Amino acid sequence: MPFKDKQKEKEYKAANYQKNKKRLNALNRKWIQDNPEKFRAIQKRYMKSEKGKIAIRKKQKKFQDTEKSNLIFRKQNLKRSYNMTLEDYDNLFNNQNGVCLICKNPETNGRRLSVDHDHKTGKIRGLLCQKCNTLLGCANDSIDILLKSIEYLRKHQ
Repeated sequence: MPFKDKQKEKEYKAANYQKNKKRLNALNRKWIQDNPEKFRAIQKRYMKSEKGKIAIRKKQKKFQDTEKSNLIFRKQNLKRSYNMTLEDYDNLFNNQNGVCLICKNPETNGRRLSVDHDHKTGKIRGLLCQKCNTLLGCANDSIDILLKSIEYLRKHQ
């Protein structure tokens, strides 16, 4: 489909890509898997090209600002691990008045409260300090183990 207007052609290609993005990415991944040597050769040529060198410099510059890169990493990690945004985390934090749901203490040592979630369902339960989150994790979120721990502590007071 020849286009006379370059801008219209660019818009058409962008819209077409958006419609078929998942399918095209799957095809690309499969081709890369089937042709690892060719892919590496293409990558090497690109990295040696001026365009590749510019891309490398941009990436390096992006991560020189550690505060900015930490924020980017934090956003990506929240999205990937818990399917939540930074705003969702901040809302939870504010609703809990910045304290752990179990011990009611704020996190110390410059850490953030950890996102506590059910490992089976993925449902977010709240934010916990590192100690309380570790406590639940070591007990495998088992109420039975936690009750036995309480009995043990009471017995040996």
